[in-house]
Amino acid sequence: MALLVGLALLVAMATAAVLEWTSRVRGKLAALRRSSAMRTLDDRERAALAPLRALTGCVHDDQVRVLTGAFTGESRRAGYPVCYGLLGGIPVLMPSQAWPHIADHNDAEVVMARHWAVVVRLNGFEVAARHSAPGTE
Repeated sequence: MALLVGLALLVAMATAAVLEWTSRVRGKLAALRRSSAMRTLDDRERAALAPLRALTGCVHDDQVRVLTGAFTGESRRAGYPVCYGLLGGIPVLMPSQAWPHIADHNDAEVVMARHWAVVVRLNGFEVAARHSAPGTE
């Protein structure tokens, strides 16, 4: 009986922790959405994010916002063009070309999707710079 009570308490504590973390992430996403946009996406950036949209089904806005912080919980697969993680505690998607530019502290420009911030620029690396045609930069 004590084992069942202990397991029930453990499950309740784990559930409470997950709910608290989810609430915190949603709050940070909402705060980022309410922050002032610094500019809108240009055509090169919109085109550079097309593969990410096609692979993930992620629909994002065109308002570019600033996001800073440490990158944690990262996940990427060799050969897959999209990776994800938490930047400043906010879930982000980004093209895998940005991966080598991750630092201890990151300055990113992002656009907002429903559950993610999508990275457009990371520590000076422009996603569009890698996808633009020669002579258009």
